Amino acid sequence: MALLHVGASPAVLQDCGLHRHDCYEIIVNVEGEGLAEIGGREVAFSPGTIHVIPPRTPHRKHADDGCRTVEGLVSVLLGRTMLREEKDEVTDSLFDIVLRLITEYARSRAEDPIINGVIHTLAASYSDPEFQVTQALLDTGYSKDHLRRRFEAVTGITPVQYLKSLRMHHAKQMLREKERLNLSVGEIAQMCGFYDPSYFCRSFQKETGMTPSAYAQTANGEYRM
Repeated sequence: MALLHVGASPAVLQDCGLHRHDCYEIIVNVEGEGLAEIGGREVAFSPGTIHVIPPRTPHRKHADDGCRTVEGLVSVLLGRTMLREEKDEVTDSLFDIVLRLITEYARSRAEDPIINGVIHTLAASYSDPEFQVTQALLDTGYSKDHLRRRFEAVTGITPVQYLKSLRMHHAKQMLREKERLNLSVGEIAQMCGFYDPSYFCRSFQKETGMTPSAYAQTANGEYRM
């Protein structure tokens, strides 16, 4: 058996997306802890863990950083609490963020990591009008039909519906700030992943019962029948 490559990662990887190779891969973890998914099965790793991955086996690796994130925020929170005699809005906000992070971190350990990855991809790609949901599903290494069913079981909607809801959500946010941002409806449509402003307007009105312009006016208290 030929040796193709020996090397070390040039950077600490927080999340190595699902991929596969045509050869065996031997991974020695030298730092960090988290979960690896190999062939659809989750296995924990820590410094010294060795994974041997057969050819064409889908695998990914996710290192935990939730604890370090919380640790940093708690340090800032402690500093502000010690240096200030009275609490303030920033301190209250930091405390709220810490609690939310702890809650989300605990919940995420029980959720489907593959579907979480798809959701992350959709959230990162909603502004790209050329983004293809089908290709994103295929890139996971799993059957797209299987993933659609799995996605719908977790979220209650299909990946396409989820992407559309993301785009509409961000469109509403931007329309509420339309005047301050000095953007046209067409520009907002493109920034939310819609090539055709007319299609965006029709879709928006079908969902909200209002045109984008009317929604923007309502948000600013300017709407008149």
